[in-house]
Amino acid sequence: EVLYHLVCFKDYESRASWYKTSPEIEIELHQRLYKTKSGKPALLFFDAPTMISYQVPPKAIETTYCRKEDTPWECDEYLGIDPELMRIPISHVEARKSTVG
Repeated sequence: EVLYHLVCFKDYESRASWYKTSPEIEIELHQRLYKTKSGKPALLFFDAPTMISYQVPPKAIETTYCRKEDTPWECDEYLGIDPELMRIPISHVEARKSTVG
């Protein structure tokens, strides 16, 4: 049996936190976690790459979910990336040197 996780957000701010990048998550973990007296990591099985893996389900899990007898509506609406939504005008993009670290 395959286990699924459902994550709901009360507001857009919470959703934005869920989709932070790996470096943003890593910085937040370091800022919010207290150091242990032993010096060992406070979290043994969780880090930024683990969090990133929760953001988007693996394709195999998505495929299994969408092969149910009564196909969930999300499979028609949100499956994959819509290339039309990915078109951003070049005027909205800027590249510059990072000011972090």
